[in-house]
Amino acid sequence: MNKEDIAHKLDDTLQRFNMNTATWASLIYNFREKLELLFDAGNYNKLFKALFSSNELNEFNSYVFEVLFAHDFQSKNQSLIYEVKQLADSDSSIDFCCKVDDQRTIHFELRLIKQRKSITNSIKSQLNTSQSFEILLNGEDDKNDTIRIQNLILSKCQKDDGTPVKFSEPKEGLYNFIVINLSETHLGMVDRGDCILSMYGDSSVPPHCRRGIFGMCQSLSDNPSDKEKEFYDKFTHFRETIHGTLFVRYVKNSGILDRMYIDRELEYFMITNSNLINEEDAKAIEGKLSSFLSMAK
Repeated sequence: MNKEDIAHKLDDTLQRFNMNTATWASLIYNFREKLELLFDAGNYNKLFKALFSSNELNEFNSYVFEVLFAHDFQSKNQSLIYEVKQLADSDSSIDFCCKVDDQRTIHFELRLIKQRKSITNSIKSQLNTSQSFEILLNGEDDKNDTIRIQNLILSKCQKDDGTPVKFSEPKEGLYNFIVINLSETHLGMVDRGDCILSMYGDSSVPPHCRRGIFGMCQSLSDNPSDKEKEFYDKFTHFRETIHGTLFVRYVKNSGILDRMYIDRELEYFMITNSNLINEEDAKAIEGKLSSFLSMAK
């Protein structure tokens, strides 16, 4: 593929998903410019192939997320390597690798979370009978969203039976991060508190934000219940292998209905794993990333 092929292949792909490419020409142009910048970087042929061969919308949107993430780095002259392996005996690779400074290299594994199917179905049903919809979430719904986020994060570093995937044991100077796009959870109203709750549980947030959550990086209490021990054991591999999570939300043209995400901008919340990374390294990494990524407070 050469650079001139990008416009044609992108239009073909979008038309395959029933997008009117003439109507949305300006939006498509913006995304095509991002692809062309990545093409010039020369590291993303596999990503282009996957994007343009997508036959299912969720798959396509996941690769779009990878494009937007890579563009946030490459557009600020921060080089990424696409698809690298840590585990020699595994067929599964990690999405991106970035050397952030002379002492630190980060591996990033990405995941786009779709809206819960029950909410999508409810919205579609309401729109079929009226021009509007209404969805209300209670504390139990928020809890379920947070647990779902935790499980999907966990799925990026281990199988259902706990077998490690993708990431090897930590090594000096090598940091493992999972990047999770949760824009469609919590009805699109994600904030830093939601991210902290996922990582450190109820004790890390004010009383009104607590949902009965045990965090992925949370320590056991002095007299833990059997349930606490169960969750602590469940998150052991994550706690001992993953240095942090970059939570992502869309900050432009956000929406909660099924659509293509080609004209989005990303905002990041970085929450590190204090069991595995010291404060000095955490500050150095966040300082570097915040110099070119849009980091939320």
